[in-house]
Amino acid sequence: MLFTFKKTAVFLSVVILIALAYASYIYFKPMENIASKKADIQLTDKELLDEFIANAKSADIKYTNKIVELSGTLKKTEVHDSVCNLIFDNGGNYIVIASCMLSQKKEVAALKETSNIKIKGIYSGYIINDETFMIPAEIKIDRCTLLK
Repeated sequence: MLFTFKKTAVFLSVVILIALAYASYIYFKPMENIASKKADIQLTDKELLDEFIANAKSADIKYTNKIVELSGTLKKTEVHDSVCNLIFDNGGNYIVIASCMLSQKKEVAALKETSNIKIKGIYSGYIINDETFMIPAEIKIDRCTLLK
């Protein structure tokens, strides 16, 4: 019985160490630079919004984890200590919120509303709208960089 207990304890210790090593690898893995990657899909903000208006579920499947290059007219910017967002809106039931890298905070703050811009980022999903409070659905693009 003592022999089996030792084997089990050693086995569990090894499994826990392997799990901790893998978790550390994933946690400390550096983020890939989206700006240097080739875009999977290039489109305008109007095209993206129209696809979600037509069929949100199929659009979500189409864009999930894809690098998107989006060009369009900027509606608004949100720049705070830890937030740097670009908002595209056509006045409908959807808006696009592009969260930029904090390293581009100055460039984003300098942008004017109604500017035509181009960004590249990873599509990360959408949040459905709340008709009770008249809140539009949000299409999320993360780790964005401004393109020249």
